[in-house]
Amino acid sequence: HFPHHKHHVPSSLRPATEDNVNVNIDTNNGKETPDVDKKPLEPRLPCFYGLCASLNYEEKKHGEKAAPENNEVLRAKDKVDTLKIKLENVEWEYERAKVEFEAHEQERVAFRTRHRELDEAGRELEPLCHSRETQEGE
Repeated sequence: HFPHHKHHVPSSLRPATEDNVNVNIDTNNGKETPDVDKKPLEPRLPCFYGLCASLNYEEKKHGEKAAPENNEVLRAKDKVDTLKIKLENVEWEYERAKVEFEAHEQERVAFRTRHRELDEAGRELEPLCHSRETQEGE
């Protein structure tokens, strides 16, 4: 390991913060510019979650203030849900039918194979039967 070869994350891969949004990513002599913010993302997650929660809350508040969702929207949502369920059922039926079909297909192949074997056996037996008949006839 060379001590002067420091591995660090390029600024383009770091989370954007107010401090490093405007930093130009030019390097100076191949080294990263020193003023790039190196704060990790984890400590800031609670803040993001808080923001999400408050946005959801605001949305709900406005939703309640505006008339409750009009019937058309609710009906449309119901329709979508119903269609989703139908689609799942159809997919399930299709899978089941496919399995059944494949089983039948295998049976048919087996049947055809047995049929062929019987035919061949019959053809092999025929001359034997004939020769026996002629022997008995004599």
